[in-house]
Amino acid sequence: MTGPGLTEAEAALRLGRDGPNELRQDEPPSPVALFLGQLRSPMVALLGGACLLAAVMGEGVDAAAIGVIVALNAVVGFLQEYRAERALLALRGMTAPRARVMRDGQERVIPAREVVVGDLLLLNAGDVVAGDGRLVEAYALTLSEAALTGESLPVTKQIGGQPEEQPEEQP
Repeated sequence: MTGPGLTEAEAALRLGRDGPNELRQDEPPSPVALFLGQLRSPMVALLGGACLLAAVMGEGVDAAAIGVIVALNAVVGFLQEYRAERALLALRGMTAPRARVMRDGQERVIPAREVVVGDLLLLNAGDVVAGDGRLVEAYALTLSEAALTGESLPVTKQIGGQPEEQPEEQP
């Protein structure tokens, strides 16, 4: 085993300073708000003006064509954004609810939201990693990053990573 990990006092200090280890959970926008958001762009305003001008000039076919294009664009944009919101909610549900860490030289199971910078995470096959980290010790470690990157094959991880001088505080 590598080191005793953090002390409970130091972990509590870092948790208070940096906040919990969780994705920010803003209230997702309603489907109506998402759809209306698709109509708030300079290009849609320009096309709306062109549609209105074509209608006033008696070009009903052109006005209808422009209106259909604006509506299709809004529907496609809405569907993409709605799916992205649902994917983010699913990603939040996939995060590790618990994490095994070394604290005061003892293995402890804590809620994943209490993992702090500097914690020594202990992982077994099949575990969901509770946050970013630097490998200290590993043997033939591969991780599935499909939920984050879309890559279908497991990625081999090596000890090392970013230099030790990397700042611990995140903006």
